[in-house]
Amino acid sequence: MTLTELADKVDQLSPEAKVLQRVLEITADPNFRVEDLVSVVQLDGGLTGHVLRFCNSALFSLPRTIESLSEATMYLGSRQVANLATTFCTSRSFFSGSFDKSPFSRETLWTRSVASAFAGDLLANQSSYSVTGTAYTAGLLHDLGLSILCREVGSYADVVRQADDDLDSLTGCEQQILGFDHCQLGSEIAKRWRLGDRLVQGILNHHQETAPPQDPQLCSIVRVADVVSWQLFPDPRFQPIKVNVGDLHRLKLDEDHFEQTTEFVGRQMEVAGELLSV
Repeated sequence: MTLTELADKVDQLSPEAKVLQRVLEITADPNFRVEDLVSVVQLDGGLTGHVLRFCNSALFSLPRTIESLSEATMYLGSRQVANLATTFCTSRSFFSGSFDKSPFSRETLWTRSVASAFAGDLLANQSSYSVTGTAYTAGLLHDLGLSILCREVGSYADVVRQADDDLDSLTGCEQQILGFDHCQLGSEIAKRWRLGDRLVQGILNHHQETAPPQDPQLCSIVRVADVVSWQLFPDPRFQPIKVNVGDLHRLKLDEDHFEQTTEFVGRQMEVAGELLSV
C-alpha cells in the first residue's frame, strides 16, 4: 500500500476522527474561542464523560467535583481542556481496532504518545516556547504514522525486524521496503487535516531534520519528548536511544533538565495511567 493509499484510507473518516479533526482545527488557533471547543465536545457524550472523569482525577486534585465542560474550563483553563479533548479523540480515532499483527502493542504505542505529549508540554514551558498548546499536540500526534502502519499494514512487523536492534534505522528500513516512512505518513495526514505548518513539520522531523524547518524549536521539543517516552517505556528489542545534545542546547536546556523532565513525566504517567488506558 502506498503513502497516498494509506492517507486516503484515513481520510475516510470515522465519526470519532471527524470530531478529532474539528477539535484540532479549532485549537490550532492559539486564541481559539472556548465556546467553539465546548460546542463540539459536548455533542459527544462519551468524549464529555472522559474529559470530566479526567478533570476529577487525582492528577488535578481540584477542590470540588466538576460537573460540566464550562466548569472544567473555569478551573483548568481552556488549553488544558483542549489537551484532554484532543487526547481522548486521538485514542478513539487511531488507537482502536485490531493491532493483532502489529510489532508494537496498541497499549505501548498509546502510552508513549501520551508521555510524549506530557513531555512536550513541560519542555515548552521550560524553554519558553511561545505557541501555546502546540507542543502538547505535536507530542501526542508525532507517531501518528507509526500507529497507522501498525494497524493497517499486516507486513509492517517484517519492516521492524529488518531494523534489528537499532531504532534509529527504522525510518531507513521503512523507506527501503515501503517507499516512505512513518514520519512522512503522519505529516501527510496533518497536512490534509490543515493542522498548520508547525505541526506538519514537527511530525515530519521528529527523528531528524530532513530540511530546515519553519519552527526548529518545536522540532527539537518533539524529538526530546520522544526520547523521554522511550526512556520511560523502553523496548528490549532495541538499544536505548539517547537524547540529542544539540536539541537540548537549542532549547537552552541541559542533560540535568532532561533527567528531571523524564522523572516528572514518569510521575504524571503513574497518576494518569489508568485513566488513559485504551
